Amino acid sequence: MFESEVQIKLIMERLINLLKENKQVNDYKVIINNKESYQLFFVQDKLETNRLTDSTSYAVTVYVDVEGKRGSGNFDYATYLTDEEVEKLIEEAVFNAKLALNQFYELPVPTDDVPVALKSNISELGLAETAEAVAKAIFSVPMDDVCYSAATEIFIYHNKTRVVNSVGLDTSDEKYYGEVELVPTYETEEKEVEIYHMVRFMEFDADAIASEVKEVLDLAKARFFAEVVPAGLNVPVIIDGYEVENVIRDYFVSDLNYASEYTKTNLFTVGQDVQENGTGDKLTVKAGPYVKGACNSRGIDVDGIVLKEVSLIENGVIKSQCGNNQFGYYMKKKPTGVLPVIMVEPGKTSFDEMKKAPYLRCVRFSAIQIDRFNGLVGGEVRLGFYFDGEKEIPVTGFTITGNMHEIKGNIVLSKEMTTYSGYYGPKYISLPNVKII
Repeated sequence: MFESEVQIKLIMERLINLLKENKQVNDYKVIINNKESYQLFFVQDKLETNRLTDSTSYAVTVYVDVEGKRGSGNFDYATYLTDEEVEKLIEEAVFNAKLALNQFYELPVPTDDVPVALKSNISELGLAETAEAVAKAIFSVPMDDVCYSAATEIFIYHNKTRVVNSVGLDTSDEKYYGEVELVPTYETEEKEVEIYHMVRFMEFDADAIASEVKEVLDLAKARFFAEVVPAGLNVPVIIDGYEVENVIRDYFVSDLNYASEYTKTNLFTVGQDVQENGTGDKLTVKAGPYVKGACNSRGIDVDGIVLKEVSLIENGVIKSQCGNNQFGYYMKKKPTGVLPVIMVEPGKTSFDEMKKAPYLRCVRFSAIQIDRFNGLVGGEVRLGFYFDGEKEIPVTGFTITGNMHEIKGNIVLSKEMTTYSGYYGPKYISLPNVKII
């Protein structure tokens, strides 16, 4: 069980007194993180180990002001440390803070805002019961000696995070979520193919988990039988899966923050149509604290700011920016905090409509690359599907490369929607004029 409120109060009183004794500390912040988990480890379908964990951590940041500038230093506090050991950690953090001075900024102050409730049925089911139900859902999917998950690790978490600072702020949130690590494998006497897959969720749904497990087992089989991509292929490229989030977030959304504008590294400005001169789908994007099922959801950020939804892009036009406390202060804008989830409106084209002409659908990358400065989008594709107009053929061992600066106005978003860790939006995105190598 977590440390009690009484225990935490006594621990914090001791820590804060030690911080106040050091006259070089001008402000401080403490992040208290309570985390418990129930874990199951399988080799194929045989349970090897189960484990229950429970921990409380205290991450401390001290702020030091020198000649109108502010620096920060960090350390981890533990209850077993003596006063002398804590005092030494504070002194080291002060020393480090003086080495990295920035323009002065104030810490967030208390508000009447209430963090969004991070709803999850795991809280009602219980950690152990959820883990066992997840295992049952996974192994309800038919597996054999040829196609199976070589290893399956199930983690069900309960987190409480509280942020306290020296100017009176004291905010917290709480969430439940699950992670499953799978190693889908397809094996014969001639060769063996493995892929790695992570299932993440905030809501336990047995059917959804079983469906995802079946899908990744099918991908392992497809990778086993994948062919070399036909030479000279020139068809639209469809990005499928969680890499859609990376394309939208890394190219468009990551530019829309106070830090980029402050450091003059932003490409886009408020009011700009970033998809002009195109005939594709116009992006409408919001960022916020919570989407049902997205386990990156959180009610507060690391500075304790209560997170609210922000409209970033409407029909391809930049509407606003977001950013943390420090850069919000510099830009004289209300800090939104670091928003963990993006929500993208669906497109006008269904996947079935995309399939009316040949295409190359990319499902697994070694690592997709998106560079918002030079526009590069691409990477090595470990598994894709070439649709020749009649059937999909699994293919591997090729690279795609394109330029988002040139194609951003002509991207096509699917009607089909999906949820990943920090994303709710179209499941597929079609990129024109992308080279296949």
